[in-house]
Amino acid sequence: MLTNNPDKVCYGPKSVDFVIEHCAAEVLLIVDTLFRSKTVALRKKYVRLVELAEKNGIKVAMFNSSSPAGLRIHGLTGVAAILRYPIPELDDIEEDYKSDSEESDHQEEETKS
Repeated sequence: MLTNNPDKVCYGPKSVDFVIEHCAAEVLLIVDTLFRSKTVALRKKYVRLVELAEKNGIKVAMFNSSSPAGLRIHGLTGVAAILRYPIPELDDIEEDYKSDSEESDHQEEETKS
């Protein structure tokens, strides 16, 4: 989808939040590591995002972070959305450099040490 129609895909926590809140997403794509973060606030953030998506009739696809699809989404910040229609305003949303999925990975590595 990203290569075929890049205007109908977004990734990054802020952009995905925006499209979910505005019911502009068709599918929410998310990796499971975001729900295993040691940071309670981070886990709650993604639980709320999934609940809002489901409430708004948006399909939710959760991926195992070790699967090929999960690894790809993880590489795109851990959260993405397939849009119902292109949203030019998404270009104006500035994402943080460090993604939430990187933060949850770092916490998992600390636990293993």
